[in-house]
Amino acid sequence: MNSIMEKNNSQSQSEAGTVDSQVSIYTMPEKFLPSVKVKNKKSGKGIIIVLYSLIALAIIGGGATIWYFFVYQNTDNSAEMNIELDIPVIDEQKQQTNEEQVKSTESEQQGVELKFIAKDINSDEEVSSILIKLAASDADKTEKIEISTLMPDQVSGRAAGAIGAIYTIKSKEYFTFTEPTEFIFYYQEPDDLTSRKENSLRVANEVDDGSWQFIKGAELDIVTNSITVVFSSLPEGRIAILSNLEEEIITEPEEIDPVDDDEANTIDIIPLSPSKDTDKDGLTDEEEILFQTSRNMPDTDSDGYLDGDEVLNFYSPISENKLIDDELVSEYMDEEYNFSVLYPASWLNFVSDSDGEQRVVFESLQDDFIQISIVENKNKESALDWYLNLVPEITKDDLIIEKVGEFAGVISLDNANFYLSTGDKIFIFTYSAGLKTEVDYLNVWKMVYKSFSLTNNESES
Repeated sequence: MNSIMEKNNSQSQSEAGTVDSQVSIYTMPEKFLPSVKVKNKKSGKGIIIVLYSLIALAIIGGGATIWYFFVYQNTDNSAEMNIELDIPVIDEQKQQTNEEQVKSTESEQQGVELKFIAKDINSDEEVSSILIKLAASDADKTEKIEISTLMPDQVSGRAAGAIGAIYTIKSKEYFTFTEPTEFIFYYQEPDDLTSRKENSLRVANEVDDGSWQFIKGAELDIVTNSITVVFSSLPEGRIAILSNLEEEIITEPEEIDPVDDDEANTIDIIPLSPSKDTDKDGLTDEEEILFQTSRNMPDTDSDGYLDGDEVLNFYSPISENKLIDDELVSEYMDEEYNFSVLYPASWLNFVSDSDGEQRVVFESLQDDFIQISIVENKNKESALDWYLNLVPEITKDDLIIEKVGEFAGVISLDNANFYLSTGDKIFIFTYSAGLKTEVDYLNVWKMVYKSFSLTNNESES
């Protein structure tokens, strides 16, 4: 065995020496090369094929993209453009239809106007009229409304002083309006209509035989000679335009009993009294709203004084300030007659001058208003003497005398007028509430005349 191994080793060394001296390289035909070498050659060709394929796909994809955006899309746009060109024609038809619908809607919104004209039988001249503005939903009610008229000279009592006709409104069958409806009462100005009387015009309805009440919420327009009232249902019965002035109230003349002449000439006057005063603090419930006080607390600011007493002394019932400091009242200053008064800050005020007499008016948001009239007192009488000469039927004992600063005034029997003499002038403070005897702002009226003062601080005696 060793000999064999030695032989092999020596043989190997001999071969190694031969290799070092001479190198021979033998190759086999390609078909006899190992399969691994063949596979490597094929892999290189596959990569080239894939690359060519990707290039081809990129070219095809790019061409397709160009065709889609520049050829196909242009074709679609052309179709869309043709459609858009046709749209205006369609829209025009729709617009025409819409315009017709709008006109129809506007017509429905405008509703129906129904007008009744009252004419004088003798002259055939229009004396007044009513314009009723019905909503479209109430258009079918035009045939159900009946209105007849009478002239003031055809009636007696309060309605005899009406401006224009007295209307009697009836319905053929009962109905209510689906929407609030405007009634506009137009009047022609008679020759004897003063500015004072015109500003006092209101729409009134007859609540009982010969008894009338003014309708709240009426809006007077002396420019168009009209009064507008909104009703939710048909105001059936008699309606007329009446003056709200107390002296304009017309009553039936009483027959004098020749046997008892004194009894026949007695004056039956119902004085004004304040309306509901829930907490008995001297302010009506409406005045509580005006002065921002509580109708359930007689002393709103808990200072130990009743709210009504504070107002009549010009103190705020809601704080320790004065009324004017809390802006609950405003001060009116008259430069012509040199006087000033306080009045509720939320009320309107305006001045009128008729027949040489100036009148200052403070008007609430309701029908009530307070008016100051200034008349000459040529004989420089006291307010008491001046009033007794004006109304000789009453006596001194029937009247209440009240001091305002250094001046003395007198309250009329109806509790609606306060007459104050400053020497050569008489200032008349009038509370006007129409036919009401229970009124909301009687304490405001007192506050106004109690706050009177001359701005030059000089009495005219």
